Amino acid sequence: MDRWRWDAIKSRLPPPRFLTLHYAYFIIMCLVSSVIFWAASTPFGSVTYVDSLFFTVSAMTLAGLNTVNLSTLNTSQQVLLWFLIMLGSTILVSAVVVIVRRRAFEKEFARIAIEQRQRRRASKWSSWGHRVTLSPTLSLESRSLARSVEQILSSQPEDGVRRSEVGKIEQVSSSQIYNEDPSPLTQGDGNVEDSRRNGVDALPCLRRSRRNSTLPYLNTTKKDKLGGVEYRAICLLSIIVPVYFVLWQFLGAIAVGASIALHHASLTERNGIDPWWTGIFFAISAFNNSGLGVLDANMVPFQSSTFVLITMGLLILSGNTCYPVFLRLILYTMRRLLPDNDFFVDLRGALDFLLKHPRRCYTNLFPSAHTWWLLCSVVILNGIDWIGFEVLNVGRLKTIWLGGGVTYGIPQLNNPAVTRIATGPRILDGLFQALCVRNGGFYIISITTLQIGTQLLYVVMMYISAYPVVITMRHTNVYEERSLGIYTDDPSMTCEDIEGTPRTCSPSGRLYFVRQQLQAQLAHDLWWIVLAVVIIGIVEAGNFSRDPVTYSVFNILFETVSAYGCVGITTGLPDQKYSFSGGWHTLSKLVLCAVMLRGRHRGLPVAIDRAILLPGLEHLATEEEERAHKSEL
Repeated sequence: MDRWRWDAIKSRLPPPRFLTLHYAYFIIMCLVSSVIFWAASTPFGSVTYVDSLFFTVSAMTLAGLNTVNLSTLNTSQQVLLWFLIMLGSTILVSAVVVIVRRRAFEKEFARIAIEQRQRRRASKWSSWGHRVTLSPTLSLESRSLARSVEQILSSQPEDGVRRSEVGKIEQVSSSQIYNEDPSPLTQGDGNVEDSRRNGVDALPCLRRSRRNSTLPYLNTTKKDKLGGVEYRAICLLSIIVPVYFVLWQFLGAIAVGASIALHHASLTERNGIDPWWTGIFFAISAFNNSGLGVLDANMVPFQSSTFVLITMGLLILSGNTCYPVFLRLILYTMRRLLPDNDFFVDLRGALDFLLKHPRRCYTNLFPSAHTWWLLCSVVILNGIDWIGFEVLNVGRLKTIWLGGGVTYGIPQLNNPAVTRIATGPRILDGLFQALCVRNGGFYIISITTLQIGTQLLYVVMMYISAYPVVITMRHTNVYEERSLGIYTDDPSMTCEDIEGTPRTCSPSGRLYFVRQQLQAQLAHDLWWIVLAVVIIGIVEAGNFSRDPVTYSVFNILFETVSAYGCVGITTGLPDQKYSFSGGWHTLSKLVLCAVMLRGRHRGLPVAIDRAILLPGLEHLATEEEERAHKSEL
């Protein structure tokens, strides 16, 4: 009875969306890990539970703010934060989309296999050589899909030869889908020689078959023929993305750790931290754009370390803003270097499909034009930060002759905290700080020592840190967005047709789209920051009365924007090395935790469509919807 009631309630509940699951994952992980973090403190209770919760939320959301110096934490607490940074990684979370896509294909294969088995059973009661209709007990969707598969394969030439999307010629017998000869689909193992000849061995994941995801009636070869190149593309991504995620962090940890251990061991040992552990923590934090570091002074001791700064700068770019750029470059390079022989024909087809239809396979892979747009926006925004750092802090007093004995002096812009650094390292420091302002979260020089104009520039850049990727993600084909379930309610215009082929789109149309997205995103984000600043300002009124300079409204705004943008740079406190929020009251810290959680989820896909159709069948379910959508535009 209870089970019946639960099933009745469950049937009335809406299906969980990707955004809902994403929130649930982060909230549960933060709550569970905060208890572990709090219980692991030595002596017990030395770190309050609120600070423990703040730490875990900051690590999971990659905000990078800390209310206690990390050097005072024990090893187990530091390792826990290290793991949380990786578990909250944008790349790791986005890779789940690939897994969901692949699992959806496998479930679809299993469903078709079951349907074909039912059709073959029903065919026993039919006359030999005639096709029969589907059983009335099957769903309308099942009948439609099976008929579609039948039509696709039966529409091929009678000799059984068909050409795939990538130019590959495959031998497909029409009896593989008809009921006259059930043996091809009931065989558990495909022909090994055919598999190798078709290049299946070039993609190891196509050789595996899991009992809980597939049936013996539909083996790898049959899945290839039904799923086609899109399935192979998703399988390829399921290998490349994890390898990318692991290799960058592994090699970066070795490089940074070795450099610090060889050249800067004394700096870390004075802080009571092992140099190798310092480098490993910094590298992982840089790749995931967290900004947390086990050194109390963060990156300030490495102002003159060229190798460390360049390596960590590359890690910052590869793990966030330039991840789509690097991923597409890897796929393009693989495609160009792949030998032109029959063994790699399927792999070439998968790469071609990923490069031509990226958004049908992965949320963080964009078409060529959009990737170039993203790269240009990253270069321009980081260039503005870099120039702002150098010009606003290393200016020179100039006197302008206005005539008639009147002179005008430009205000002195020299900042001793910056000008004391040698010219060469200072230029590199400015570039590194520019990379950290939008995502990295580290600071090479104390933020409070910078000119106020630089600080204002940083507030703006932190606020718009996610905009290039978000706008690029939304500025894609309507059908490709629907294929992944991204922004399904977004009425924005598109410049591509249903097949993914770019259309001619006027520059004014592109500018209108960007302007529309900026206005919507600004309005959507602003009220969160305003509300948080008002609440924190009310709670911290006592601290403001006691120290109006340190607890100024601007510093509160700076900290809140940094938390919402999941950046991590902070104005700090005069007598402490941890973040400015470390001096706040409990309620203010909890409000900032909510801000960090909300900021981590801005720009994410709304939902992932679980009913993923096979290549060649999409038009059957989306043609009318696509036509209706275009008519509304």
